Amino acid sequence: MNKPAGSAARYLFGAIFLLGFTSCGGGGGGGGGAGGGATSSTAVSNSTEASSGSLGVFISNGNATVAAPSGASTSGSSSGNSGTTSSTNTAYLITLPSAQNPTPSYTQIQCNTSSFSISGVNLDTQHSVGVAFDINSYQLEFFQFSTGSNVSNCNPYTNLTATDQIDTSAGLTDVGGVVMDPSIQIAIVETGSGFQFVDYSNPSNPVTSTVYPSIPSYQLSGGIDIVENFAYDPYLVVGGQNYKMILSGSGAVSYFNRKSDGNLLEFADIKTGIIYRPDAQTQSNFSAGRNASCTADAIGIDTSYQVAIIGCEYDAFSTTSSPSVFSPVTILVNLNDLTLTPSLGTYSLPLSAVVSITLTNSAPPQNNVFVDSVNHIVMWAAGGDWGTTGANSYSVAKLSDPFTSFGSGIVGSFATPSALESGWVGYGYPHGSAMYVDSSGNSVALWMNQSASSLAMVKANEILAGASPSTAVTYVSIP
Repeated sequence: MNKPAGSAARYLFGAIFLLGFTSCGGGGGGGGGAGGGATSSTAVSNSTEASSGSLGVFISNGNATVAAPSGASTSGSSSGNSGTTSSTNTAYLITLPSAQNPTPSYTQIQCNTSSFSISGVNLDTQHSVGVAFDINSYQLEFFQFSTGSNVSNCNPYTNLTATDQIDTSAGLTDVGGVVMDPSIQIAIVETGSGFQFVDYSNPSNPVTSTVYPSIPSYQLSGGIDIVENFAYDPYLVVGGQNYKMILSGSGAVSYFNRKSDGNLLEFADIKTGIIYRPDAQTQSNFSAGRNASCTADAIGIDTSYQVAIIGCEYDAFSTTSSPSVFSPVTILVNLNDLTLTPSLGTYSLPLSAVVSITLTNSAPPQNNVFVDSVNHIVMWAAGGDWGTTGANSYSVAKLSDPFTSFGSGIVGSFATPSALESGWVGYGYPHGSAMYVDSSGNSVALWMNQSASSLAMVKANEILAGASPSTAVTYVSIP
């Protein structure tokens, strides 16, 4: 694929990022004390390695394994629309069914603390370390794992300095999500007080990072906006320089409670702590998205194309009261022409880099954003807080190449909005979404249900080609 001048470096670093996650055999050269259990791991799960959520997924010896909570609480301590199920301190590593291994297998992850229930899990497959978090507790639990073997005991980390909660459509929560960066063995933790960083290079004794200072939230000191599920790009190339960048933004509830300045997309450089907001011209580029009724609920990123996908939930910016109507709009942002001005804490993008798209009039609110940076397929789906109004429906599309002709941001038409089996309701918060590429090259979206008792495995590329959910979706139980 020919790349125009100035884009080669971005493409190269994007390729290196994918290579780092798809060829991390040998436990990353020693495994950082983790034992290197997943010796042939390949993690092509860009939606979980680069975005927060409830699930972590990886490929080992051709088999996909997902870490998922079991019957965890799916709403905040002061519930909004989401239902709440019974809490548990258990999660599982689930080897997913495939043509070679049709029967799933389960390895239990047990965190033995009375004050901790598992709402979500993420994984560093390079070092065979996982982290479990509870949205209603300022506490994390780290564990070590190897495919097909017992998981180690969880080691608590209780030194988060957060005191504020995140306002979400699911209620007030303490921790919003965690993303692990294997290249520096740092867990990035989203709280109502901002983003904090935990060093897990010794997973039996995780400690506060002394290298990466906390990044405050907007509500405390004009810091970064907090979106329900944030994205992270550890190799974002801007002007020939490499950045480790958090992508966050404004959710409707935080905005109306004055805990956000309303920007749909903000960045934070974890190395310097600098927060970047859109300059005046770029802010106007997002006005089309606002006028099209978008408030950010989840952000995903194609780390190869360097395109951010903003999942819009509520019709909020077009109203003056609390939002109540969901938005069928999504925003695509081409980051290849991103310019940063550190001294001002601003970023700029050309008008053509921000595209507002209406999925269809019957598309669901985009609580969940699934991104595959290999085949460049995106899936949007509703959350459990939408109940019977669309919480088992989704849309699928394919991104166009931003290096050549970004155009409307997509190739061809969106798949017809589909629905899973009757009675199956998508997960509430944090969003139960992940995506990976299987050994046959299928882009598989993993979507957890409201009660954390079942996973839907959606072959998104087949849905895009016209297949029905009856043939392209498989259901896997969570014990």
